[in-house]
Amino acid sequence: PPAARQRIIAEVVAAAEREGLLPPLALVEALSAHEGTPLSLVVPLLRASLARDEALVSEAHAEAARFATDAARFEAEATALANTPRVFQRSICSKCSAPVEPPSVHFLCGHSFHANCLADGTAAQDAEPECPTCAPQRRRVREHAAMVASRAVAHDDFYRQLDEAADGFGVVADFFSKGVLSPLGR
Repeated sequence: PPAARQRIIAEVVAAAEREGLLPPLALVEALSAHEGTPLSLVVPLLRASLARDEALVSEAHAEAARFATDAARFEAEATALANTPRVFQRSICSKCSAPVEPPSVHFLCGHSFHANCLADGTAAQDAEPECPTCAPQRRRVREHAAMVASRAVAHDDFYRQLDEAADGFGVVADFFSKGVLSPLGR
């Protein structure tokens, strides 16, 4: 009977959404192959999917705006550093909080360290040491930029391989198994 069939299809759609088994458009395509299946069964799924996608796009736009603001600030700082002298007036070591005395190291971010305090960390062995106070944040920014760049390359590779493959499902399964198609936050 049609009512029992619709109930079963509604349960399958709900399970597919809950478990993330198929993208919404693939589910619609699969259901459209069977004549008489009402589209109203997938409308809630499509609305929820569009709302999630819209939230992700908004989040991505906000993050892009933050990065653009940071980039503009960094460019202004670089211009200022290139064209104007910088006076280092920090008189307290950022590590031990004792007064800074020579020999000392002053970073462009404004943090200062006794040479001995800096030598305690790994930054002293680097050819160009970075401020140990600012390093974790800068490392996160570099890692995020690298991840975004690798995802962009993976995205292009995915669609190229998908276009060239005789078995598109195998390509999708391969990329899922590598974690390439998971959201950025994961």
